Amino acid sequence: MLRNQARRVAAPWRALRRRGGTMVPGEGAGDGIDPRIRQRRDVVRRGRSRRRWWALGGGLGAGAAGVAALVVLHSPLLAVRTVRVRGTSHVPRAQVLALVGVGRTTPLVDIRPGPAEAALERLPWVASAQVTRSWPSTLEVHITERVPIAQLRTTTGSWAEVDRAGEVLARAGGPFPGVVMLAGPTLAQAQAAGRDAPGLAVAAALPASLRRQVAQVDVLPGGQVALGLAHGGKVVLGTTTGLHQKLASAAVMVNQVDLHNVAVIDVRVPGLPTLTRG
Repeated sequence: MLRNQARRVAAPWRALRRRGGTMVPGEGAGDGIDPRIRQRRDVVRRGRSRRRWWALGGGLGAGAAGVAALVVLHSPLLAVRTVRVRGTSHVPRAQVLALVGVGRTTPLVDIRPGPAEAALERLPWVASAQVTRSWPSTLEVHITERVPIAQLRTTTGSWAEVDRAGEVLARAGGPFPGVVMLAGPTLAQAQAAGRDAPGLAVAAALPASLRRQVAQVDVLPGGQVALGLAHGGKVVLGTTTGLHQKLASAAVMVNQVDLHNVAVIDVRVPGLPTLTRG
């Protein structure tokens, strides 16, 4: 009788076999698990398997959609067909297109506005640039150019055209027609002082009615400034303190007074200008 009881106790263990160091039920052995629990486990396993297949299918679908999008974006239908370039008078259109990277069949998606703007702004004449893509096939480039306000003679004998900050916009072997000459500082000195350079400040602030009468801006020791008139004589401004009032007074004198045989117009006190004939 004891022997039969031992056999009944050992029977479940004989139905087990070792796998990977873990005792698991043998094939076909009863494991004593409620059938409902076993069924629930099977459902969970099948659900996991389906989710893996769904994830794989979704990934493949997204990849295919991405490839299709790239093909469409690089199709001839979305190539650059219209390029509008605005704001240029000194920068050739061909140079703008080359720096932006536009060719005959360039896809619009391949135009990168940020790098294109940076490339354009490295040009001497370009103060700022904006590149905009307009789908499906239009590219707009808006450029703000620097304004030349004076020219200086360099140590090599050439001439440099500069803007308000002393940035060199162009160089030439002779003077630039119609551009005010700046005498006194060297090009290096004007560039070092930048917007604080008295000569550049005066040249930039000249009103149009006075600019056409001025041939030269002379910077004297101590930051004193005088204007050399195209028809002879000069306008003494003194320092750049109260510059706009001084220039307004000088414009009135130059445009309303007979300049014949004028030697000096002194507007250091703008409310009390004086004129000396010589």
